[in-house]
Amino acid sequence: MDAFSEGERCEVADRAGPDGAESREPNRANRQRIVWRNVILMGLLHAGALYSVLLIPKAHPFTWIWSYACFMITALGITAGAHRLWSHRSYKAKLPLRIFLAAANSMAFQNDIFEWSRDHRAHHKYSETDADPHNAKRGFFFSHVGWLFMPKHKEVIEKGKRLDLSDLLADPVVVFQRKYYKISVLLMCFILPTLVPWYFWGESMWNSYFLASILRYTVVLNLTWLVNSAAHMYGNRPYNRNINPRENCLVTFGAIGEGFHNFHHTFPFDYAASEFGLRYNPTTCFIDLMCWLGLASNRKKATPEMITARKLRTGFILGVLRYLQLKPRVRKPWLNIISLVALSLACFGMTLVGNFQLSNDEELHNVGTSMTFGLGTLFCWIQSFMTMKVNLRNEGKCAGIPRFLLSGAVTFCMLLYFALMTQRLHMHAARAQWALVMFFLAFLSTFAIEFRHHHFEIVCSDDQEPPICLSETFSEASDYQSDQL
Repeated sequence: MDAFSEGERCEVADRAGPDGAESREPNRANRQRIVWRNVILMGLLHAGALYSVLLIPKAHPFTWIWSYACFMITALGITAGAHRLWSHRSYKAKLPLRIFLAAANSMAFQNDIFEWSRDHRAHHKYSETDADPHNAKRGFFFSHVGWLFMPKHKEVIEKGKRLDLSDLLADPVVVFQRKYYKISVLLMCFILPTLVPWYFWGESMWNSYFLASILRYTVVLNLTWLVNSAAHMYGNRPYNRNINPRENCLVTFGAIGEGFHNFHHTFPFDYAASEFGLRYNPTTCFIDLMCWLGLASNRKKATPEMITARKLRTGFILGVLRYLQLKPRVRKPWLNIISLVALSLACFGMTLVGNFQLSNDEELHNVGTSMTFGLGTLFCWIQSFMTMKVNLRNEGKCAGIPRFLLSGAVTFCMLLYFALMTQRLHMHAARAQWALVMFFLAFLSTFAIEFRHHHFEIVCSDDQEPPICLSETFSEASDYQSDQL
């Protein structure tokens, strides 16, 4: 997620001479220049926020409630508006909802919707590279707020111009907000939050301004910045270990549902930005409410098959590590090779299920299911057998019995699934399918017993570019969109 910046920051950052001399400056010089205006303004803003804390006991309780309401509206203008609606097009919104979200976005004061969405699409498409506006590889401070204190890297400017932004320019709400952005920020971010407590319950103008405007604005700023910094550095990566974004529960709580960041960068088109639906995800609750009211539609969601396919892709990596671990210890190398091939084809089959489950191609779906369940079961039995033959410390023997039991459970669920499918009992077959996947993932997790004693050496080249995530521009994201609720 992008962070807040002053409305004029992009003008200073993008400014170059007629001959483009600024864009050709060395990276080092480009990084060291500081936009002192932004440093001073942010310093004054945070000093005002610290002073605002002292005013909280003196304020009317209604002012506390109003400030929190403004906080939620401000956050929704970013999460449900600029982020999930305009940046990723993960759902459709009717005109009244788009107007509300545009006004809430002006209350957030994070650049207009067009600039925010442009930078965010660049952040996804070129994540963790110099073309990422807040590249987390440049450190916590830079990705949190430091990127606002210096001009944009030339790669951000150059590659940002290549993005397809035609959908944003075609939205009259986005164009109107961009045209009158400074006026809307003054009204929504500062004047309206200050006047309401003063007019309706007699709060002092001083308290109203510092609590409902300055403190609220600063808190939302920093919670948003944590998505760029903390959620790219701290947490686990259950969906894609090749990218830096992480699942961070603290960021999820503060940024009203935006902390499931590894999931989001893996499935950027998902309107919930999370596998777990309404599990502390106020933004998702808001979008669902708008759909219930008829103001939103076409919510896009990553299906369970897609999510399971990603998890099995992680399982494939475990299978490769298991192959390397057993390679010097087994007397029959062909058995180890068959095990790796079986898991590879099983993961490929799951990919077929995940990618083509919307195409109504029943034959292709059945092929993928047969590959996944049949070869996955074969992998479990081979690994169970080799566990009893190879003593990988004492824990290896201890894992043998649980693996045989799990292999039996996987086999039973597989046979039950195909039996139910032949009888056209699809609902019961889906339950058997879910149980089979859970047993299989539990089987893979047993490798942790032996991996903790094994050292893997993996040689990486510094010349390789960081991996780029799934396409996240509007035109490219449509290739990955799943079912519509």
